[in-house]
Amino acid sequence: MSGTIIKSLEKALDVMELIQQTREGISLSRLSEMTGEHPNTLRSILNTLIKKGYIRQPEARGAYFPASSENPLTNLTAKLDEKQLFGILEELHFKLNRSAVYFSIINGLNLNMFAQITQSGLWQTLNSSTYKVDSMHALAQGKLVLAYLSDFERNRLLDFNGLKRFTPATNCDITKLQAELKKIRKTAFASTHDEFNLGVTNFAVGIFDTESHLAATLAISTPSLSIDDRFRQLVQPLLKNTGNQISKMMF
Repeated sequence: MSGTIIKSLEKALDVMELIQQTREGISLSRLSEMTGEHPNTLRSILNTLIKKGYIRQPEARGAYFPASSENPLTNLTAKLDEKQLFGILEELHFKLNRSAVYFSIINGLNLNMFAQITQSGLWQTLNSSTYKVDSMHALAQGKLVLAYLSDFERNRLLDFNGLKRFTPATNCDITKLQAELKKIRKTAFASTHDEFNLGVTNFAVGIFDTESHLAATLAISTPSLSIDDRFRQLVQPLLKNTGNQISKMMF
């Protein structure tokens, strides 16, 4: 039984498949040669694929890449001993008033949650759980990802997706957000207060590979009302120390 073919969709899928077949990236001119499509037609397709999170273009006029590499969790966590990782995260969980703990892997524009400990102490491995791109500006770990993108890629991502308001406290002012991201890039530490969920404060630190690229994030979330001066003094050094422990295991 034959069905209707949507030519524009077929064309977009062809372009996406070509990009996903390369690790070195592919230029607009090369795509035009391979598909026979005019560059202006391809730009519309490429912009749509970027907005939907299927591909990325780190630099203006640069090559296009798949948004995610193959098996990033396998590659980056191959050296991790899950039992040892759980012990490290559990220690952080108890030292920070039984806060929920999240360890996530950076994969292009995606942030894949690898493991978490809930506030009740339940350990979960979530290899396929991915944070949505449109929520990045409202989460501490998401702000870390945004902070370490190139200016071009970050600006285009925010322009495409906008700043969705999740609560009255969500920072939807692009100027203020850019200033905040600049500070985060200097410290590799981010926090949000009631921005994604009312009554919840979120803290996160970056974990870097041997070439100083952001490779993962370590985050906690805790009820905002439970935070006191002692907690505020402990959270950043404890997160950074735990992140360094995990980094040594991974790299």
